[in-house]
Amino acid sequence: MKLRILAILSAATMVPALYMIFLFAPTEALQGNAQRIFYIHVPLAAIGAYGSALLLFIGCVGFLITSDLKWDRFAACSAEMGVVFTSAQLLTAMMWAKPIWGIWYTFDARGTLQLVLLLIFISYFMLRAYLPDREKRAKLCGVFGLLGMVDVPFNYLSIWGKLSSCPSSPLHFCTHISSSGASPSRKSKKRSTTLLKSSWPMNNPFLFGAFALVTIVFFIHNWLMSSRQRDLEKKLDQLKDQLKDSRIESNRRPSM
Repeated sequence: MKLRILAILSAATMVPALYMIFLFAPTEALQGNAQRIFYIHVPLAAIGAYGSALLLFIGCVGFLITSDLKWDRFAACSAEMGVVFTSAQLLTAMMWAKPIWGIWYTFDARGTLQLVLLLIFISYFMLRAYLPDREKRAKLCGVFGLLGMVDVPFNYLSIWGKLSSCPSSPLHFCTHISSSGASPSRKSKKRSTTLLKSSWPMNNPFLFGAFALVTIVFFIHNWLMSSRQRDLEKKLDQLKDQLKDSRIESNRRPSM
């Protein structure tokens, strides 16, 4: 029931978000339709990638404190989402960079740290696959998973370093709004209100896209947790059946 509600809510929020991104939002003056990628790219980074790192951090800390394997499964589901959302975020970044910068990827601080975050998520699963013992695997992965959250603040701060080093570069439309709106807002309250109204059609898609992605993150994470729970119950039933068959077989053997 819970998954069904989250699925309906995710679908219901995706429809207006897509409408706001592709139909409602005006075309940006400098970048054209390529700028619309940012309405998807930014929520993928802020909510998808960073949110997955935060959930992974919560799961790892929860297991290290309680030693409850439920938190280990929580962390593993979060890392799975991290691989998907971080990959999608890097893909949308390359889709924007090619028409704007003329290259698919540049090894600046922002892009490199985001790639490091993706590699942390992937390495987390490589570590889980390498360790067969469940308890030892959960402990080591619980410590290693904390690295994902360590990367996030440096990753976020590198964005502002990029903006300050290239103030004239049309990185995305938010730089134009902030640079054009900073001085007039101090001069006149009326002018500030005008700027806020003029930027509202371009801020709306971000809000709708972010809200839609929040519901999608909750749905995917709960779906992954439910899938892992069903797998555990299936394995438990198989073990019970094997134990029952072995007892029946032992009872059939003639006693010496």
